[in-house]
Amino acid sequence: MRTLTRHLSMIAASMMLAGVCAAEPDAAGAPADAARIADDNQLICKREYVLGSSIPKRICLTKAQRREMQEAAQRNMKDMQRGGSRNVPREG
Repeated sequence: MRTLTRHLSMIAASMMLAGVCAAEPDAAGAPADAARIADDNQLICKREYVLGSSIPKRICLTKAQRREMQEAAQRNMKDMQRGGSRNVPREG
C-alpha cells in the first residue's frame, strides 16, 4: 500500500513539474486554452481499492493527472508487449 502511495505521489509530482515547465499560450488562443486548463485542473476524488486491502482508499487527482497516469500505463503496456522496458537496461 505504501508503494502504491509513493508511486502515485511521484507521478503527481512529475505531472505538476511538467505543467510548470509548459510554455504559456499566446493571446489568440487564451480563452479556449484557459477553459481547457480549468477543466484539466478539476479535482476528482474516487474510492479505489488498494491491492491487499478490502477497504477502499480515497484518491484525489486532477483530470490531467488521471489522463497522464492512463497514458503512462498504456505506454508501459505497449513497451512490455514489445518485449522491453524503458527503465531496465538490456543486456547485450
